Amino acid sequence: SLILKPCPNCKSTNLEDCYVYIRCSDCLMEGPKTNDGRNDDHADFIDHENAVRLWNNLPRRKSK
Repeated sequence: SLILKPCPNCKSTNLEDCYVYIRCSDCLMEGPKTNDGRNDDHADFIDHENAVRLWNNLPRRKSK
């Protein structure tokens, strides 16, 4: 399975996989959306993999 990095905004690991984007359940930040953010018949596993990759590639502050 695909591993999600913690939220770039609040560092929470309480994340919701919305298939075409990832949302943090704590601060409600949403990651970049694939398939225009619609989880419909046109959304496929590539959209999901890209949504996870885009989320994981968001800049994160270095821990001090």
